[in-house]
Parts: sequence; C-alpha cells; structure tokens
Amino acid sequence: MVKVVTTAPLDAADAVREAMAKAGAGVVGNYTSCSFSFAGTGRFRPEEGAEPAIGAVGQLESVDEERIEFVVPRSIASSVVEAARAAHPYEEVIFDIYPLISVEDLPGPAPVSADGLVQAESPSDRASALMKRWWRRHAEDAYGTAAVQDWEDAGAYERSFVFMKHDDAGEPIGVTTGKVSMGLGYVHELIVDPAHRGRGVGGRLLAAAEQRCAELGARRLALRTDGGGAARSFYERRGWVVEHESPDWFAGATYVQMRKDLG
Repeated sequence: MVKVVTTAPLDAADAVREAMAKAGAGVVGNYTSCSFSFAGTGRFRPEEGAEPAIGAVGQLESVDEERIEFVVPRSIASSVVEAARAAHPYEEVIFDIYPLISVEDLPGPAPVSADGLVQAESPSDRASALMKRWWRRHAEDAYGTAAVQDWEDAGAYERSFVFMKHDDAGEPIGVTTGKVSMGLGYVHELIVDPAHRGRGVGGRLLAAAEQRCAELGARRLALRTDGGGAARSFYERRGWVVEHESPDWFAGATYVQMRKDLG
C-alpha cells in the first residue's frame, strides 16, 4: 500500500477526490472513498510558457487549497494519479506518494521476563545513551578528559569503516570492516574470495584498514582470528603480535587475540 497525496483549489477538491475514489483509492476493509483532507495555502509563480488556470504569468499567486490523502494499493497508484490529473484544473499537479507498512507488520511488544528483563533486537535510545555515558567515563579514566574531547571534536570517538575490493566485472572479491573507538582500532572482518587469494587483495585491504584507524586517532589495533591456520601468519608478517591464545574457543579451533601498536 501507498498513500497518495495531492492538493486542489477548494472549488475543485470534491471533483478531484471523487475521481480518485472512483479509480480505486480509499478502500479500507468494507469501506470505500476513505480519505482525509485539511485546508492550506498553495503558492506558485507561472513562468513564460505556462497556461495557468489561476493567476497570471510572472506574478506570485496564493490559492486556498485542500490537501487530499488516500491509501491506495501500489498496483493501481498510477491509475489513481492519472484520474486526479484528469479532474484537476491545474496545468501541473503535484503528488506526494509514501510507501506504507501495515499494522500487522509492526513488531509486537518486547517480551518481558519474570524478573523484569526486556528482550530486544537492538538497544533503545535511552539504553544507548546509558552505554555511551558509561563508555565515556571509562575512556576519560583511561585516557583523560582532554583526549576524549579531542576524539569527539575530530568525529573519531567511535567511527566504523568498510573497505571493499571488486574485480573487473564489478563483483566483490574482498571486504574488511571495523571501527575505531576511544583510541583503539578494531578489525572485525577481513574476507577474501578463495579464488582471489594470493594476489595481494588481503594485504591491501588490511593496509587500508590500518591507515583509516590511524587517521581516526587509533593508538593500537586489535583483532581475533584463527590461531592454527594461515591467517595468523598473514597478520604476523604485517607486524601483528599475539596477545592471547584461546584453545578450543570455537568448534575445537584455537583462536588468538592479536594487536598492532601504531607509532
């Protein structure tokens, strides 16, 4: 469903509304011709070549108009628009068309456990504000208020980044994601299509991520990767060092926490 909105001079509003309804607009359950209207003022200046139904070329005109709103199935929206144009006195008719979601598609209330915990897919605005306040205090304790303020002034208090590499056909063959937060850079993912490995794609993506972290004021970089495969040596060759090993961290595999200090 979409909402189709237009305006018309007061003396033409009924005709435009009726034409839109006859074209199928405004059907809600067992009701037809459902619309909403309110009055306002339309303003326009006809320029050379215009043939205004109201006003004169070169003069700013104000007209008492009625705003007309209908809900319309997307499949017939163009027919409703054409019906409104045909019934409208204006040479140029303006439409606003908004996509709608149904009440049935709205998420239900968040489940609440017996001890009052609310389950949600993402934090509410107030919960996000609470987390931001906590992390700011943590950052100020660790780095000082002046450093945190400098990051905020530079827009680098927390910034995410994504770099991608595409082949000649425009298909993605590699991607890296991460963020900088409070002077620390995190490389979340670095993935290269197996068919394109060994060609320097991963190295270029990692170099871009490291440079972006440095630009955003990061002093140290961190990541977690498979400790038993080629990934560990890939990072070690580029100056990363292992801080911690986690045996059997996931599905029997050993993962390592790695870091790289920036100058």
